Amino acid sequence: MSDTANTGTEASAEGTAPAPTAEDLAAQLEEWKGHARKHEDKAKANAKAATELAELKRSSMSDAEKAAATWRQGHRP
Repeated sequence: MSDTANTGTEASAEGTAPAPTAEDLAAQLEEWKGHARKHEDKAKANAKAATELAELKRSSMSDAEKAAATWRQGHRP
């Protein structure tokens, strides 16, 4: 065994990063806001495509299929 005991109270110089400045935090915030806006735009585009697909499917259904689909929507648990 070693003569010196590691108590865990000493901080290691490696692995510690300097505290970010206000400018760094503001830049990171703007970067993440940009990512969020990009994902929101993509979600809106996907929702529009899903709506168009549903309309296309509905237009290709027979009258009986449309009636059954309408009935199922009204009787969901």
